[in-house]
Amino acid sequence: DLLAGILMMTMLYSVNLRIMSNKANVSLLRVQTVFSSLKDIFPAAWGDWSVVIFMTVFVVILMLLLNLFFITDFGLTMGALGSNPQMVISQGVDPRFVRGAGICLGDGLAALSGAMFAMRAGFADVGSGTGVVVSGLASLMLGEFIIKSNKIHWQTLRVILGSILYRTLMLIARRYGYTIGMNSNDLKLITGILIIICLIISKTDVVAYFKEHMKRPPVEGAVNA
Repeated sequence: DLLAGILMMTMLYSVNLRIMSNKANVSLLRVQTVFSSLKDIFPAAWGDWSVVIFMTVFVVILMLLLNLFFITDFGLTMGALGSNPQMVISQGVDPRFVRGAGICLGDGLAALSGAMFAMRAGFADVGSGTGVVVSGLASLMLGEFIIKSNKIHWQTLRVILGSILYRTLMLIARRYGYTIGMNSNDLKLITGILIIICLIISKTDVVAYFKEHMKRPPVEGAVNA
């Protein structure tokens, strides 16, 4: 799946250039967008915090819609296909159709997030998606580290929290990394280290390990007493 994502991102570079009329950067400053429309409707109240509130409401609504979808029969089938494909096949469901629907749903959400980012930034750049596969992987792993539950509503929530945490860590690294000699060129290194740490933690019960090795042996005199 990771290889498929890398190949798709590589091919989409050419597709994006075609869509953008072979221009690497397209300005959206004079284009009517969702954010400019909201600014025209609420000129006095619109500001940076208004964008945060709007995006928070937007993400919450999207998360609720996904939760509702994944408790339907088709949504449960899609979830079961990822963990137990043979069970889906035994129910007489075509796994290729379900897999294709899942890819369409995921690609649609990726396109929606890219459109929101471009409208907020005021431009569309062909290189904006560079490294997004690795960043997404790091966000997913951070989310799984925060929330262990496999229930649907917790799974969607941990994806969002993982993304917020990852971007927060990157922001801290950009803003305060210079104090330890880091610069913006080290962000990919930090991302790789985060993924490695999350992999180690996911494969090892770190808490149980430290609890076991931090136990002090009982005092012999106290045991005899």
